[in-house]
Amino acid sequence: PWLLERLRQEGLEPHHRVLHLAGIDRPGAEWYAFLDEGNYFRLHDAAALIAIDPIQPFDFVVAESTFSSVPFNTVARCIASGVRKLQPSGCFYATFFENPDSANFEPIVRSDGVITYPDHEPYHYPLPLVTNVCDAVGATVSRVSAPGRVESLFAISRDGDRSA
Repeated sequence: PWLLERLRQEGLEPHHRVLHLAGIDRPGAEWYAFLDEGNYFRLHDAAALIAIDPIQPFDFVVAESTFSSVPFNTVARCIASGVRKLQPSGCFYATFFENPDSANFEPIVRSDGVITYPDHEPYHYPLPLVTNVCDAVGATVSRVSAPGRVESLFAISRDGDRSA
């Protein structure tokens, strides 16, 4: 629910088309209730995001708590695939555990006690690495404040000066 509310603050309206990459434990009832019928599409895994070929691009692509559960090569493929599925003015929101020190390859103990790792689940990634992937596919990434959240929230959008 917090992410839906955040996107509403960012301009999400009922007529927008949303592609939501969420695990089976996230039913999406609040999304169905807010969006016009037929405008909410939910996928259960990262491979589905890579494989889907929408007839009409999406206004928002959302990967909630997914990037912390897949290796970085899958994250990179999801970013590239998600950006290509966006309307030109669309936005891809993703949450994941951030590594504040990209030179540190040790596990990180989060404030809530969760331990994240650079090489197995739950993963953490440095923002410069994610930024490089976005740059490579013609997109930009920016941090979006998510007060009280352990995972970072990022907004990935097409770079208007470059082709995605």
